[in-house]
Amino acid sequence: MNNTKSTRLGQILLEKGLITKAQLDIAVKLQLQRRTNTHLDQQLPTSLGEILIEQGFIGRLELNRGLNWQMLLRKMTLVMSFCAPMMAVFSPVATAANSSSSSSSSSSNAAIPSPKRIEAESFSAMSGVQTEPTSDIGGGQNVGYLHNNDWMTYKNVTINAPVAGNYKITYRVAGPGGGSFALKNADTQVIYDTVNVAGTGGWTSWKNIERIITLPAGNHAFTIAIIARGNGFNLNWFDVESMGSSLPLTIQAEEYATMSGVLAQSTSDVGGGQNLGYMDANDWMSYSNHRVYIPVTGSYKITYRVAGLGGGSFALNEADTSVTHDTVNVGNTGGWQTWVNLERTVTLTQGTHSFLLSVIARGNGFNLNWFKIENIPNNISSSASSSSSSVMASSSKSSSSASPSSAASSSVRSATPHSEQFSTVAGTVGLKWLIPNQRENGDFLDITELGGYELRYRKDTDSAFTYLTLNDAWQNFYNFSWLSGNYAFQISAFDKNGMYSGFVDLVPH
Repeated sequence: MNNTKSTRLGQILLEKGLITKAQLDIAVKLQLQRRTNTHLDQQLPTSLGEILIEQGFIGRLELNRGLNWQMLLRKMTLVMSFCAPMMAVFSPVATAANSSSSSSSSSSNAAIPSPKRIEAESFSAMSGVQTEPTSDIGGGQNVGYLHNNDWMTYKNVTINAPVAGNYKITYRVAGPGGGSFALKNADTQVIYDTVNVAGTGGWTSWKNIERIITLPAGNHAFTIAIIARGNGFNLNWFDVESMGSSLPLTIQAEEYATMSGVLAQSTSDVGGGQNLGYMDANDWMSYSNHRVYIPVTGSYKITYRVAGLGGGSFALNEADTSVTHDTVNVGNTGGWQTWVNLERTVTLTQGTHSFLLSVIARGNGFNLNWFKIENIPNNISSSASSSSSSVMASSSKSSSSASPSSAASSSVRSATPHSEQFSTVAGTVGLKWLIPNQRENGDFLDITELGGYELRYRKDTDSAFTYLTLNDAWQNFYNFSWLSGNYAFQISAFDKNGMYSGFVDLVPH
C-alpha cells in the first residue's frame, strides 16, 4: 500500500481541514477555465492558492500554512527516495525533539470547518412549505409559504464540529417579517436557537440575520421549525461557521500550527506529555489552528505554565501579528522542570481570536507547557446581553467519597474578599453540589448551556485560593485524596459563553 503523502497544495489544504472537497472542486474548475480561456481578464489569479483566497475559502495565513506543509513534504519525499533501499533493514525511532522540530504540527482539534452553506430547498423532508425561483444573488430557489408548525429537516447535510464551541449561523431571509422560527437538532429536537425575523422591505429584498449558537463536538444535522408566520418571510439559505472554542480554554504549547526555532521535550509536569523549550530571541509559535471565541469585550485572565531559570520574556500577539496584547517577563522558578503558573490580565475584544507567542529575550532560559484563557469571575463587561447572564450555582452537603478526580487544571490567584466558611478536615475529603437549573436573574438554565464549574479552596494559613476547573457540566462531585487542616471550599458555575456565577460555600461532612 502506498502511504506517500500528496504534495499538491489543494490536497494538503483538504487533508488539513482548511477547505472542503466542494471548495477545492470550485477552485480547480476556475483555475482550468482561466488557464484555457484567453478571453478572460488576464489580471485574474490562476494559481490555486490565490483563487481560494479570492473565493473567500481561506485567508493568507491558511495559504502560507499550506505552502509550508507543501515545502516540508517535498523535502521529505526527496529524502525518502534516497533512503528507501535502507529502510527495509533499519528504521530509526524519532525522538520527541526530532518529531517536533519541523515548522508545523498537526493537532487533534486543528480542523476548523470553513463556512458551510445549506440551501433551504435542499431539505431531506418537510411539511407545509413550497419552493419558488429566487430573486437573490446566485439564482436558484428559495423556500416560502411558511406557516405555523411548518418545518424542513436537513438530515442529508451533516455539519462536523471538531471542537465544542461557538458557531455563527447566518440566515438569508426576505419578506414583510414579524414571524419566527427555531433551529433544532434534527435527531434529538434540542433547540439551539429561536430567531425573530424582522421585515426586510419586501419579498425580494434579501438580508442576512446573524446568530451565535453553541454546539458540542461531533456531527450535526438541523431542522428549521416555523413558530409563527407573522406577516410572512422566505428563506434562501443558511451558513454555519465556527467562531472558535468557548472559554475557559487550555492550549498545549506543543499544539502549534507553525513555529520557528523551538523544540518539544517530555515534561515532568502534572499530566505528563510534552513542553516546549530551547527558546531563543525571535523564536515563535503560532496557534492559528486554535480559534478562541471572546463573548464580550473586557478583561480576561491568561495563565502560562512555565519553568526555568528565568530572565527571559515573550509577547502574546494575534496570530496575524496585527496586535500585541501583552509582554510577559518570566522569573526563576527554581529549575527547568519546576513548574509554576504565571497569571496575567489582558483586554480582548469581542469576536474570534487566534494567538501567537513570540520570544523577546531568552535570559537564562525558560520552558512553556500550556497556556489558558478564561473569564475573570464577576468582572464581565456590562455590554453582555441578558441571555448571557451569570449562572446560579447551588450547594449541598458534602460526602466522604474518595474516587479519583479528573480536573483539567489548577491555578492560584489572590483571594477575593469573602467571608469563607472554614472546616477542619484530616484525610479524604469529598465534595458534592447540586447542578444549577436557573441563572442568577431567575431565568431557566438548561444543562446543555453549562460549561462546567470552578472549584476553589484555601487553607486558613494561605493568602490565596487554589483553583480547579471542571469542564463537565454533569460532574457534581470532587474528591481530594488527602487534606489536613482548616480549609474553606467554594464553587462557581460558568456557562458556555464563559460567564461565571458568584462563588458559594461548600461544607464537607
